[in-house]
Amino acid sequence: MRLRLFHILPLALIALSFVSAQTVLAAASCEAIIKKFPQAAPGIKIEFIRPVVVSRGELAEGVRVLDLVTDAKVDGQLLCKDDQFVRFTARIGASADANLRDIFFRIQQAAVVSIIGWPARRAAATLHGMTAEVADFLRASIERGDVELAGKTEEHAGQAGDIGMIWTRTEREFVLVAAD
Repeated sequence: MRLRLFHILPLALIALSFVSAQTVLAAASCEAIIKKFPQAAPGIKIEFIRPVVVSRGELAEGVRVLDLVTDAKVDGQLLCKDDQFVRFTARIGASADANLRDIFFRIQQAAVVSIIGWPARRAAATLHGMTAEVADFLRASIERGDVELAGKTEEHAGQAGDIGMIWTRTEREFVLVAAD
């Protein structure tokens, strides 16, 4: 029996979808993210540490909040439930110099690569487009004289979750949220 392309193609697509699903599931592990993140941003000292928090209440059971610590002025947090990724945020002041903005971009790219599992080129292209879009939205908000001066945009990343950017006159924030 000769195998033709139309016999092999469905099997190849099933195998590819299984591999893609495994990649998404592997990217959702917080321990894997903590290991991959610094590798995805070479040249930037990145650590995730458990912050000292003084609080009257407790977090929900199994919830872990880790602070992003870098050698630059970038604030960030990684939120996990048990070992599953829930949310990542990073922010800088809007008045940041070009070097800090570059580091912030590289941290955003590292987040997309290590959490969502996208290749670095795809992550960079998506982030460049989103950055231009959010800057335009902020500029339009200022020109209109909106009560809340802000620009925001989001990108759906399939089963991995959503990517969002929110800019105001005082800060820039990047958010990755896991899918429900």
